[in-house]
Amino acid sequence: DADQVFTFTVTLGDNSINGTYGDMTFENGVATVELKGGESATAEGLPTEITYTITEADAEGFELTGKTGDTGTISTKKSTATFTNTRDTGDLELSKELISERTADEDQVFTFTVTLSDKTINNTYDGMTFVDGVATVDLKGGEKATAKGLPTEITYEITEADAEGFKLTGVTGNTGSISTTKCEATFTN
Repeated sequence: DADQVFTFTVTLGDNSINGTYGDMTFENGVATVELKGGESATAEGLPTEITYTITEADAEGFELTGKTGDTGTISTKKSTATFTNTRDTGDLELSKELISERTADEDQVFTFTVTLSDKTINNTYDGMTFVDGVATVDLKGGEKATAKGLPTEITYEITEADAEGFKLTGVTGNTGSISTTKCEATFTN
């Protein structure tokens, strides 16, 4: 996400302003600015008493969660605008269903590997710990594990290790893409 570019439009109340003012070039009172997280741009030397409005274009996978100073009037005191974007996140829930009439099978542990397309993910997301985009999860029949708050727009694949004496009879949701709607995967033995 450090390389994600966010696009802003700065519109002045005077459409006769043209030219470069610091980091912004205006044409008919409008400048377009592209910034990454943590970057800033400054328009220097603008005439006072002119109103301004700053808008941000939608950025896929991000939600605008805060903004200050997005409208105002240019004065001798520096005006500051700040926009905050938050990465959209989603949850991935893994469920184990076991069909067996043997009481001893209730203690059978099944091992799953959850592999994300983003190999830079090294974090614990509630019930799953990822190292280089891979998590190992152990579940018994009827149990669930959920990775909460995963970044959206990454894909996942879940595989189950063979378990002696058990046959994998059903799989749903074992591959997909993390979205703001909870992803659910169920393995039945």
